[in-house]
Amino acid sequence: MERVSGRLLWHLHRAPWEPVWERAAQVTAELEAVAQDVAAARRGFGLASRPVPESEGAA
Repeated sequence: MERVSGRLLWHLHRAPWEPVWERAAQVTAELEAVAQDVAAARRGFGLASRPVPESEGAA
């Protein structure tokens, strides 16, 4: 187990953090876009009569 932990720490030490945060921001933006698409599709299928939860990207 210690060997695996050592490898993990080595990778974390060498990880380029800025690209990780940039990728996280990109994924977040993509998920928000998908949530907007889901909300629009629900409205398009007449599901807007039921409130769209905020977690689904209600506008």
